[in-house]
Amino acid sequence: MVIAESVREFNPDLFIAMLVIPEKTEHEEIDCFGPEDLNLPDLRSREFAYPETVLTYALTAAFMRLLLNSGYATSLLFVKQESMVVGDLAPIFDELEEGEILLTPHLLAPLGEGRDRELNILHSGAYNGGVLGVTQGEESTRFLNWWDARLATNCRHKVGAGMHFEQRWLDLVPGLFGSVVISRDPGFNIGHWCLPERPISVEGQRVLADASPARIFRFSGYDPDAPEFPTIHSDRVATAALGDAAIVFERYRSAAKLARSVIEDTASAPVACFTNGVPIPDAARDLYLEVSKQDFGDPFDSEGPESFFEWLKQPVDDGTPAITNLWHHVHQIRTDLRGAFRDHLGSDREAFAAWIVSSGIHEHDIDPALA
Repeated sequence: MVIAESVREFNPDLFIAMLVIPEKTEHEEIDCFGPEDLNLPDLRSREFAYPETVLTYALTAAFMRLLLNSGYATSLLFVKQESMVVGDLAPIFDELEEGEILLTPHLLAPLGEGRDRELNILHSGAYNGGVLGVTQGEESTRFLNWWDARLATNCRHKVGAGMHFEQRWLDLVPGLFGSVVISRDPGFNIGHWCLPERPISVEGQRVLADASPARIFRFSGYDPDAPEFPTIHSDRVATAALGDAAIVFERYRSAAKLARSVIEDTASAPVACFTNGVPIPDAARDLYLEVSKQDFGDPFDSEGPESFFEWLKQPVDDGTPAITNLWHHVHQIRTDLRGAFRDHLGSDREAFAAWIVSSGIHEHDIDPALA
């Protein structure tokens, strides 16, 4: 709700639409949509494959496409959660009139001696997925269809495989599509990645970025309960060392804590489970994306020999002790296990099976029913 409140403060004439997960709720001043409104034939698969937060990333393109195709708007500015609007957004829409797709880079200038940080940006993606604009047109339609098709099964954090959730895909957009605008306005998208190099100054309610009016601040990885650092992803600089940017972080912190306090039910969402009540481990989600072309039916369904649940428990070969499809996958995705149990289906089989029982089920939080 921090985003909506800040939009209303500085841009009272804009319509606000929000995708609410896991299901649509109603709000007097915000147009709320739920996953069911997206009309995705593979929605059930995505809901199984992605934890709740990642699911929001995986539905981004579909949500933007829905708003354009339904006539809700002809121009959209997508702003991701963990953001706050701090100024007039009209200049962003003005830039969007120059094309059909608007991207905002993480960096607008070299970081000097920050070579490691620049490499980290390359791993995450040159363009930030937290602020993205589209307007109706053939190129934006092609882009959203293409992006959504990739996010269906490849919205994952696998840097070695070229993925950083939904964001890395944006690197290809300027080459694959026409009518792309790359904004170089320093006030459009400000986050820990460009601080403190991008100078921030605060004059009352007015925020400037590199002497230009600031529009949107992003707080990716910022924990209002642990405000000493601007993001949990790095401790390279303390929030207090960010100059006037620290004032903006404190404003967001206050707004976020206030928004949280007005929510009546603050209990954590229940862990997603198979229909038999067994929690779905992350390793199973990841494996499902690898083999989702197989016809398992509803992946949540645990009944029947053809279910994904039963397939996870099936031995990968005829050897003993049995190594199931799930644990074979765990071995494949962990370099330390591949080093410790080089021949996990042969000479190291018993040692690997012993590790599963003694450590594996705990390290991967896997219910004994899948062990």
